[in-house]
Parts: sequence; structure tokens; C-alpha cells
Amino acid sequence: MCAILHDLKLGKCLHGWAIHQYIDCDVNVETALIDLYAKCNSFRLSFRVFSRTSKKRTVPWNAILSGCIHNKLAREAIELFKQMHLEAVKLNDATWKSILPAYAIEADMHQAMNIHGYLIRSGHQGLLENLTLNRDIVSWSVIIAGYGKHGHGEAALSLFNQMVRPGVKPNEVTFTSVLHACGHAGLVDDGLNLFNFMQKNHQESLRTDHYTCIVDLLGRANRLEEAYELISTMPFEASSAVWGALLGACVIHENVELGEIAAKWLFELEPENSGNYVLMGNIYSAVGRFDDGEKVRQMMSNIGVVKAPANSVVDVRSL
Repeated sequence: MCAILHDLKLGKCLHGWAIHQYIDCDVNVETALIDLYAKCNSFRLSFRVFSRTSKKRTVPWNAILSGCIHNKLAREAIELFKQMHLEAVKLNDATWKSILPAYAIEADMHQAMNIHGYLIRSGHQGLLENLTLNRDIVSWSVIIAGYGKHGHGEAALSLFNQMVRPGVKPNEVTFTSVLHACGHAGLVDDGLNLFNFMQKNHQESLRTDHYTCIVDLLGRANRLEEAYELISTMPFEASSAVWGALLGACVIHENVELGEIAAKWLFELEPENSGNYVLMGNIYSAVGRFDDGEKVRQMMSNIGVVKAPANSVVDVRSL
């Protein structure tokens, strides 16, 4: 119930009670706690509980994989899945339903082909057929995320409409995927209509990620005042991701006034993130306010923030 209500405070109280009753090591309690903290966006606590569980039990692994997806940690989910495989933990259908969205979010064809082949080799072909024939929220979310990741916003939106028509209820991940798809495809009105639909019919599903998507959507369309007004009316405190989306849009459209507002919040929320200072400095430089740009660089120097160096990544794939 605490996970459904996203009541972190009550959940922590129940966790404490479970410890005092010496039942916190029960696998059902452990799994519930992992799920609770993940759904309350406290993944650090979720992983702390998981780290103390028996690593031979499948259920806690499934819970932490689902928690990663809920918190948009697709790559972390894949790494945990690989660890699960190395430790010879028994996989079941719930495992696959938990991990497949991570591969969809990553949208890496090489990894997708590997995991598809592994599914078949490990005797889970029936699961693939079941997901295809009985389209549940997981399979719908996976395909919508895939289309959105590759810039096919209209197709993602069409699939979303096909999903809700027969009565399949979307979850937070599904909404995030389709809103993200609308933003990257420039479908501003469609994205706003979907967000209004969420506010009227799925208010309990609204998360920071959804507001970030809409701020990004409006920002790309140079509707920055609307984006800022939306942030001002959020029912909870705006995260660094929300302000970051606004600041990024201000850089593109050279909006100093709103850029300064976004930067001010980001400097408080992420004082050591050099990227925010660089972006604000870029806005000043773009409009010829070089003295202000120098002040931002001096601010970085005063608090010891160093611009992150460029780097290259070599990703060795498996599974």
C-alpha cells in the first residue's frame, strides 16, 4: 500500500517496525521494501535493501530490476541482469518482463539481437509468443519506447492510442516514453494533449519525469514562458532535471532572463555540476554579455568547480 501511495515516510516507519520484529530478512518483506523505495524514487535505499538479500533468490532480483526501470536506470538494470546470470540465479518470466524494457530503452540493436537469441536458447520462446499475443503493459511500453527512441513520434503515439483503446492502463514508464517521443518528434500539441489527459485521468501517475518531458517539449518549440509557467505550478518541487530542461532550451533560443532563473536553481541543487555553469556562460556569450560570462567562470573558480574534460567510451557488449 505504501508503494502504491508513494508514502516514503510511512514506508520507512514500517521498515523500522519490521526490523524490530526480526522479519526484515523475510524474502517477501525484502521484496516489498525494494519495491517500495524504488517507487518512492529512493533507489539508493532500494539497492541498500537488495544488497543485504540472499543473492540466490530470484524474487529480490526481479524487484531490483523493475526498480531500475522505474527510476530510468536502464543501463544499471542490464548490468545487474548480467550479474544475475553470472551468479546462476534462476530466471523466470517475471525476470524477462522486468529486464526487456531496459534493452528497449537502450535501443542498441546489437544488444537487442543478443538478448533475443539468449531468450530463444534458454527456452523462453513461449514468453516471446505470449508477449506478442497477449499485449500487456510491459510489451506495449517496450515497443512504444523503441519507436520513440528512434524518433518515430507519430508511430509511438499511434501505438499508445491503440493500447488505451481496449482498456490497457498505461503506467508511468509508458507515459514517459510517449511524451519523450512527442518531444523529439516536435509533436507539441499532441504531447500537451496527452499531458492534459494525464492530469485529468491519471493524476496519480504524474512524476517529475513527465514534467521534464513537457518542459523539454515546450522549450524545443521556443515556448519558454509556457514552460516556466508549468514549472511554477508543479504540485511538487522541481528537480534539477526539470530546471536543466529549461536551461537547455534557453541556450538554444538565447533567452537570458529565464536562463538566469533556471541557472540559479541549478546552482543551488547541483553546485558541483560544471555543465550548468558552462551552459549559462554560453547564453551570455551568445548575446554578447561577455562580462557576465566571465563572472560565471569566476564563480566556478571560487567554489572549486572544474569543467569536466571530454572523453571517449568503449562499450564492451555481452548478453
